[in-house]
Amino acid sequence: MSKLSYLGWVVRRRLARQNRDCPYCGGSETRLLGRKKLVVELRDCPACRLKFRWPKPEPEALKSYYQQDYAREETTQTPSDAELERLLATAFAGAGNNDMSHRIAVLKSFRDGGRLLDYGCSWGYGPWQTSRAGYDVTGFEISRSRAAFGRERLGQTVIDDPTALAALPDASFDIVFTSHVLEHLPDLKEPLRLFARLLKPGGLLLAFVPNADGVSARERGFDWGPLIDQDHVLALDAPFFAAHLGEYGFAPPRFSTDPYDGPFRSFETPGAAKGALPGDELCLAAERA
Repeated sequence: MSKLSYLGWVVRRRLARQNRDCPYCGGSETRLLGRKKLVVELRDCPACRLKFRWPKPEPEALKSYYQQDYAREETTQTPSDAELERLLATAFAGAGNNDMSHRIAVLKSFRDGGRLLDYGCSWGYGPWQTSRAGYDVTGFEISRSRAAFGRERLGQTVIDDPTALAALPDASFDIVFTSHVLEHLPDLKEPLRLFARLLKPGGLLLAFVPNADGVSARERGFDWGPLIDQDHVLALDAPFFAAHLGEYGFAPPRFSTDPYDGPFRSFETPGAAKGALPGDELCLAAERA
């Protein structure tokens, strides 16, 4: 969807008086935090602590969008044959957002191996790197074309059918790993239920998202692109996850932010108040109880 088409979509939803209810808890008393380009709103829900973009996306339209139109630099653009050969020869070192080495280092600090679900794995560069790091990886990617590239060109196991993912047995994985995916989803309840069901007791959920309570988000506001935009429909932070992961059977989560040079800590830790997780990328680690 072009920027002009997106603007038209926003205006139509405003004219149709789309409700401003919270997409997580359904609360109707949401609050305006600010406007982007006058027509897009960032709102928060006092009842559940979620921050979200309004107008809200329709789930069915979003599925079509991610099949046909979603494009975000190298994370969605499959490489040419020559570029792929170079990326594989260098193990994606220095490949911008496709270089997963720092996130794999965080993963290694919690689990050194095991069966891993990479949820939202795009064209397979993440599963390829985590497989080389010693994990037994299954990827999930909603885009059929990108999933096929991961299977055919990178030799990875990548599921592209949500029904097939949902049919996997309980306790199939030791780890659920997801990197910059949750902020794109209009409803977090479904994936969080799925993660809890697919994890073994004691299994690890490791999720990376843009940090809506980081320095860039607080100081730059809407000028910081990942806060909310056409693709980022939720603005996620530690207070939201700390408040809700227990509902799905997870132990209290721990958090850190880039550059991940300090310990992970619970949100309730003394000193872990607002602004104590300053980086632009937030990582949460939570064990299945």
